[in-house]
Amino acid sequence: MSENRNRYSSAPLQNLKQAKKKAQQAPKAPRSGVPQSSREMQSFTGLQLMLMVILPLFFVIALFVQNTLFFLSFALVSVIALFITWLVSAFAPNARATLTIIHIALVVVSLFAVLLSPPDIPADNTQDPLKAQTTKDSLLSASMLTMMENQQAQAGPTATPNFGHASFAQQRLEEFLSAWSRMDYTDMANYCLPSWIASQGNPETAMFHLRANRTIVSYEILEVTGNDMDQTRTINMNALIDKSNGNPPQTNRFQVLMVRSNDNWYVDPRSLTSLGIIESEEDIAARTITTIVPTATPSPDTLLYYNADGGMFYHINDRCPSVSEKYLPLTASFYYRDIKSNPSFAKLVPCGTCGAPSKE
Repeated sequence: MSENRNRYSSAPLQNLKQAKKKAQQAPKAPRSGVPQSSREMQSFTGLQLMLMVILPLFFVIALFVQNTLFFLSFALVSVIALFITWLVSAFAPNARATLTIIHIALVVVSLFAVLLSPPDIPADNTQDPLKAQTTKDSLLSASMLTMMENQQAQAGPTATPNFGHASFAQQRLEEFLSAWSRMDYTDMANYCLPSWIASQGNPETAMFHLRANRTIVSYEILEVTGNDMDQTRTINMNALIDKSNGNPPQTNRFQVLMVRSNDNWYVDPRSLTSLGIIESEEDIAARTITTIVPTATPSPDTLLYYNADGGMFYHINDRCPSVSEKYLPLTASFYYRDIKSNPSFAKLVPCGTCGAPSKE
């Protein structure tokens, strides 16, 4: 009995010790009433605000501004924010994946906008581009004119008095055409009339539409009208134009208007419209050889003309309008009576433009 009494009397003490151990091992409840997961979410509030509000708003602003720096800044900040999001495992997995897909799409759009945007206007012209360009061109004009005057003084009295302005106007046009062939739209705009450039929203875009799909293969200056006292000069030229449409290049006639402003010459872009295509003798032959109407038999002593530099026709007029001006007047000739006896004349075809007599 005494042994049982001792065993039962010690049981409450053992239960008390076990209860204390369980109380020490049990997890302590958070002191505040906010769950631990909520406090973890609150630590990513700044990152959430950046990805869901600030960056999308910045992207919309970049679309309206159309500035390369804005697009690149947005792309860089978005990539950094996504890297941090995945590094710290912010947000729920589905939300994190959705934000990543959306921002990757916006970054791709920004990069495409940077690649397709025209080049920015140089920063040194942002305050007053027309005034800065005019000052630059005036200094260039003064230095070139001084150099030309020195050359004329060394050449003696045989130098042409007004050659300085004429050659400078032509040189400005040739520099413009060189920029055209390089598709350098910024440089093209520098040679265009300042008043016309001022009326355009974006000079580079205007030059892009002006050039269109016309590529200048070669050109030939025919005549520069006017003199050094005029405010405008007209330059007649032929240009071989390739339109990249699968057809061979064609020669076009242009009358380019050059305007003097502040002692400098500028191209008037409104005069860069082709006046028409100049057909070669081969083109005329293909178009008119089947429509030539025989003329009355001329005298055997009738003098006929032809282009000795590979011409296919013989002409009754030594200044036939179907022949390029650089070959006029035609100097190679033969008599009508020799048209059959000489094999080199027999292969020529009568010109229908000037009404050359047909072969019998």
